Amino acid sequence: MKVFTGEITEEFVIELIHNPFDEEDKIKWFSIFFMDEDKYVFSAEHYGCEFAAECSTKKEVECIHSIIPKDFHFDVYDR
Repeated sequence: MKVFTGEITEEFVIELIHNPFDEEDKIKWFSIFFMDEDKYVFSAEHYGCEFAAECSTKKEVECIHSIIPKDFHFDVYDR
């Protein structure tokens, strides 16, 4: 397993958005985690079929829901 850590740069964002697939047209990354300090704010796992995000407001939830595919299963859990 390879683990990479670092800052979210413009180059990283371009790679993540515009070049996510390998030679077999599969998502390159099994898991992606974004953190703010020591708090996870987003994860996509199992090659993109599982998604989790820490949202603190209804507006954040609505924003995420507005950009994901319409057939994507979307649940919101209160803590």
